[in-house]
Amino acid sequence: MVTYEKVPYTCKPGILFVGPTAIHATSKPDLLSLNMDLITAKGYSDVYFEWASLYLHIITPNVLIVPHPDNNPTGEWSLWAGGEWKPISHVPVPPEPDSTTVPPPADTATGYLRLRNPHIHLLRDESGLVDGKTHFVGLKGMPVDGALELDAWADAINVSATAQSCHIHIADFKKEDELPAYLD
Repeated sequence: MVTYEKVPYTCKPGILFVGPTAIHATSKPDLLSLNMDLITAKGYSDVYFEWASLYLHIITPNVLIVPHPDNNPTGEWSLWAGGEWKPISHVPVPPEPDSTTVPPPADTATGYLRLRNPHIHLLRDESGLVDGKTHFVGLKGMPVDGALELDAWADAINVSATAQSCHIHIADFKKEDELPAYLD
């Protein structure tokens, strides 16, 4: 059964959260889909962020993050190299046109990824059911009945402040498992 915990357990996230999260099948039998949202607390959907980032660190051996086979990349992909994040794709920063989007190379495979979105509101509808920014990535190397272990966290930069979620450690995460919003 999938479990998650805050690291450290005393963390108080404030306004930025990771979740909901799910693993599902894709059109390619050897790839799974990891869907993860970056969301704000109720009452903060009007907060504008210059940048909002989701970080994924895969712990399960031989499992890698790859571009999603069925959904376009959601955010700028950056890889950790030489002590810093190196972008390998491009998302337009207004006033750049959408035509300047450059997806990550199709052969990208990593265990540690930052997904960034510029100039974003992490919107929430009035029902409270539609949250934030959903990111879709592929997972390569998951055994058929295997479980995923990963760490996920987020940060966001506002003109006058920054926000950070708690680090969330997720274990025994299997295909068709889902986690709720507000992993805290």
